[in-house]
Amino acid sequence: MKITSLTSITVSLGLLSAHLLPAMNPSLEEGSKALGEALGIFGRDGASSKRIMAGSMEVEAGVREGDIINVASPNNILRLRGGGPKKIRQSQSKGGLKSTGENEDEFDPADVASEIVCDVIHTDIDIAEKIRSIPQKLQEAHSKAEKATKDSLSCWKEVITSLEKSKKYWEKAFEIQKIGIALPRSAVNYSLVASESEQAAEYSRKAAEAYAQAWEKDEEEDWELGNLWKEAGKSMQLSANCGVKAIEVQGLGRENKAQEYIETSKVFKQALEKFVEAVQLLQEEKKEENTTLLYQGLSLQSEAMSKKYRLQEQEAQEAGRRTLAVGYQEAVGISQRAADAQKLAVERRVAGEKREGCDWSNQGNSLQLKADYQAKASEGEETGKRALAVGYQEAVKSFQEAADQYTEAALAKAAGGKDDYHLQKEAEATAKEADAIAKKADYQSKASEAQEAGKTVLAAGYQEVAVTYQRLADQNKEAALAIGAGCENNCDRLQQMLIATNDEVDAIVKKADYLVKASEAQEAGKTALAAAYQKAAETYQGAADSFKKAALAEATSNGAYDNCYSRDWLKFGYAIADEAAAIVESAETERPLKKGCFMEVLGIK
Repeated sequence: MKITSLTSITVSLGLLSAHLLPAMNPSLEEGSKALGEALGIFGRDGASSKRIMAGSMEVEAGVREGDIINVASPNNILRLRGGGPKKIRQSQSKGGLKSTGENEDEFDPADVASEIVCDVIHTDIDIAEKIRSIPQKLQEAHSKAEKATKDSLSCWKEVITSLEKSKKYWEKAFEIQKIGIALPRSAVNYSLVASESEQAAEYSRKAAEAYAQAWEKDEEEDWELGNLWKEAGKSMQLSANCGVKAIEVQGLGRENKAQEYIETSKVFKQALEKFVEAVQLLQEEKKEENTTLLYQGLSLQSEAMSKKYRLQEQEAQEAGRRTLAVGYQEAVGISQRAADAQKLAVERRVAGEKREGCDWSNQGNSLQLKADYQAKASEGEETGKRALAVGYQEAVKSFQEAADQYTEAALAKAAGGKDDYHLQKEAEATAKEADAIAKKADYQSKASEAQEAGKTVLAAGYQEVAVTYQRLADQNKEAALAIGAGCENNCDRLQQMLIATNDEVDAIVKKADYLVKASEAQEAGKTALAAAYQKAAETYQGAADSFKKAALAEATSNGAYDNCYSRDWLKFGYAIADEAAAIVESAETERPLKKGCFMEVLGIK
């Protein structure tokens, strides 16, 4: 089946919106009437309002997202007339995709453009409906995030970020429509990026659900699904971000710069295509093709990041912000090296060298993270956040070290060496150390800001998170050294310590989050809810203490008895964390809490 490029559709749509939409402008009176109907002020004429740009191309959630991006509907991807990609339904059991079997004939992009134009001509832009629909989605995402942990929690946070951006962009489109669609092209463009952000949220939601299932069942396919959906969400949101920049610079009359952002957005969409097609191949159990597409997508993503940083460098130079420009310039080169590493990973994978390909891909991942934190360090320096910049620079060094170790592993494998596996594991530990260092810097910055605002309790909570991340970084460094020295027994012990410390970090982060919520609820006069959040924060502290004791038991273990002791503290910590989540759910839903239910799991009355 031919996968039609998203970029060709984007170009067609841009041209169509530029040349056809001005002819469709209603008068100010008609625009006001349409706005009134959208808000429910005036009665509707009985005809149902269609969605922007793609009203006749709707499909169920879970359609094969990689074939073509739906430029308006958040409920996934375009259904094409006369064939094209298979329609995929959401799998209830696996959270994945299953084919319902439409025909696989190739399709003409011109047909798609024609259908889009038809919908534009015959459609009211019901932006108000979009704005009203997002708060419910945000509420659901916040609720899911409160119960999620680890990778799943991270993805739910991405869902929230994308939905918030989508709402902001729909509101901008609404303001343009409000004045009678005097700027139709801008209105459509903001609608497009709003829809892309909403779609990014959908991809991140799929990632969160896949990760949650992976933690529950520990099946490799779920981990891979989570990784693919996460990258899809990231690419989609980055594409939308570039689209917004294009609109902004176009408004300043800088057409050439706008076109550069559009071109960068297209590369992010090309990466997105690879990730979503990889999901389909994973469902079809085509492992080899799936991994190759993943590497190709990562290469395109890094290539797009290099382009984005180049544009940011130019803007910083124009503004006379030399420190920032230098940081972005460095990120440009590092991102391109990351893209090249992923290309090499594809070559080695196709040549049958799977592990070597994996090492090159991981090197690319480490380099891209280095580039991202290099840019963040420069941004921190520019805004006077010296401590944050220093923390990020420390992470930059560790990510480079991890990249070097992955390179060493790949070269060892290519030379037929037997130590490449240990080198790979050493690099993994170093990369995790770098990630923990970066997160430590984030929370140190939050602690400083809270302290300056006079929120001493919150500042202390954030500082505790930072300290815990430092301990996690130290343990990962110790693990890397142990692996490098070939101390197998010590490695097993350290891995168990890391599990416990990761859980401790999660609990401490939750505690900090609920301290924030308690403060906000108190300021809003919701004293009962504030008390519940405060209680949840204290309970998560209890869970963190248990996880810390589990790690300590592993650190001092001398045999099976100590390992059992560690596992008991882990179980105890999980039960306390469940109790904390139940406290929050009870307060927010106003339902009674079944006291002691989680303690009973451990036989504690």
